[in-house]
Amino acid sequence: MTGDRQNESTRRFLGGRRRKRMAKASARTGALLALAGLLAACAADQTGTVLTPAVIKVPEQAPKTTGRTRSDEADHAKLVASFGGEYRAPAAHRLVSEITDRLVRASDRPEESYAVTLLDSPVVNAFALPSGRLYVTRGLLALASDSSEVAAVLAHEIAHVTLRHATARSEMALRSQLVSRVVADVLNDPVTGAQLESQSKFTLARFSREQELEADANGVRVLAQAGYDPFGAGRFLDALQRTMALKAGNGSAAEPDMLATHPATAERIALVTRAARRIGAPGLGADDRAPYLAAIDGIAYGDNPGEGLVRGRRFLHPGLSIAFEVPDAFAIENTRNAVLGTTP
Repeated sequence: MTGDRQNESTRRFLGGRRRKRMAKASARTGALLALAGLLAACAADQTGTVLTPAVIKVPEQAPKTTGRTRSDEADHAKLVASFGGEYRAPAAHRLVSEITDRLVRASDRPEESYAVTLLDSPVVNAFALPSGRLYVTRGLLALASDSSEVAAVLAHEIAHVTLRHATARSEMALRSQLVSRVVADVLNDPVTGAQLESQSKFTLARFSREQELEADANGVRVLAQAGYDPFGAGRFLDALQRTMALKAGNGSAAEPDMLATHPATAERIALVTRAARRIGAPGLGADDRAPYLAAIDGIAYGDNPGEGLVRGRRFLHPGLSIAFEVPDAFAIENTRNAVLGTTP
């Protein structure tokens, strides 16, 4: 009898401990889910864009015509420095700013304003921050052939801001991260948590690719509404694809990657060309080729001489007074901090 009472007491004690553990796990789950809701609410008020190597978060509703925050100015300075500094080309800067203003007036949010910065980088790149800062590299200006091609790139970047894409990406990333953490930590299932985290990477990449295609379609529409040739988008992407193939050294661009944040360039070319054809026949909009070529005349092409030059298999650095040549099997890639010799 005593043994039975003892066993019953033990069962009640263990049951009580089990209920306490379950209650604690439930409380932690509830707290994390509440945190998820709070973070989602915060994300609705602010947006961010992931840039290598930093994450820059800027209030989405920050005033764009009455100055920017001190934090935004600091982020801007870091970003410009990471791309080789600001490139001084008054005529080109003036033209890009005029193109931007023209596109914004034709966009779904004509009340917004953008500040254009040219970057001293040979890389073909452009991006916009939700705060209204728009960045264009001199490498992109060198690749474009007319104003409509540059306008197509700018319309695409403005579309990302207009459609609040950065906010949507941030919210999805937060939700995925929280779900993985709940499963791994609260429910004590790290294997499933790791699987969810891996799946979320593919989901986020696919979501980002869909956003790129949406920005392409929106950009072509705004491009035409601003009076530019809508086929400029396809021409620029075609030039970009040929440049990528040339850099790859095998005559073709790289195979699509499931974790890539951008769709294959060929897919984008097909989409923007269809969108342009729905608007009208080629030649209806302006390309402003002559004014564009005049504005970019004299812009540096390729590497900044201050960081060394690559000429075939030979590297030269006038400032350091050094030069060397690599073997036939090597290709040279010059970066700000190092010279890389690579083979297939």
